[in-house]
Amino acid sequence: MSATVSSTIVVGVDGSPESAVASEWAATEADRRHAELVVLTACAPYPAGLPGVPDAGEYLVRSERAGVEMVSGSTHRLQARHPGLVVTGRFLARDPRTALVAASESAVLTVVGTRGTGRLHAVLVGSVALHLASQARSPVAVIPHRAVPATGPVLVGVDPRGGNQPAIDLAFDEAARRDAELVAVLAGDRVVGHQGFARRPVQPLPVEIESEQAVLAEQLCGWREKYPEVRVTPMLMNGRVADCLARFADLTGHPQPQLTVVGNRGHGSMAGLILGSTSHDIIAAGTGPVLVVPASARRFAEAR
Repeated sequence: MSATVSSTIVVGVDGSPESAVASEWAATEADRRHAELVVLTACAPYPAGLPGVPDAGEYLVRSERAGVEMVSGSTHRLQARHPGLVVTGRFLARDPRTALVAASESAVLTVVGTRGTGRLHAVLVGSVALHLASQARSPVAVIPHRAVPATGPVLVGVDPRGGNQPAIDLAFDEAARRDAELVAVLAGDRVVGHQGFARRPVQPLPVEIESEQAVLAEQLCGWREKYPEVRVTPMLMNGRVADCLARFADLTGHPQPQLTVVGNRGHGSMAGLILGSTSHDIIAAGTGPVLVVPASARRFAEAR
């Protein structure tokens, strides 16, 4: 039996300043969507019977006490800053990756930070965030440790094959809720050959530009009709998709995006490979919040 989806946003915390930034972003998003916020921390029990490893039961008791205190502090802080928000806390004696993936089954959005360093071993960009982004059943927002821009466009990467329609849908929805411009990027790495070890870029021919503009317009057409209030800027860019999205402001002179939306074509090991080629680079750049949308995220549209 599948889990019932409610209007719940889950944020993973580990007590670090980085996860505090993520929890504040999640609370603002929950306020925006009139959703409940669940603050979750988890810690896997240490294996018993190994030299230098404390008693598993004692360790779990100490970890649970610390986790409950941390979650309680986070919930009180967020409720004070967002008086109308319903915030609940939860501690689980499980691996953080497993706990967050399981929580995503009944969430409309799961949020984690990057470069967390707390004692409870949660929310590290190399382990938890990327694992969650490849395995979660809900969209996953990965929030950088640096200050999150409050303005600027919502940026979405467009798949010319039409494989990321849920991501485009969610990008339009986010732009509408934020009253922000939506920039839809179709990127391609065009080269005509190699000169020694260097790749030689080439400017596309007018007929190629016209063809790509038509593809981009086709991918956006239905969503522009659904969200007529959203200001849309279609844009063709020359380069790797990950580079164009991660370095968008530097390459174009536009303001730094307040949110970058990318699609994930599936689950499991192959999804992890896809993340490695695109989302991993964008997340690792840490230039702004990244929203990774799995192919199954049509539930999000139904639940909002």
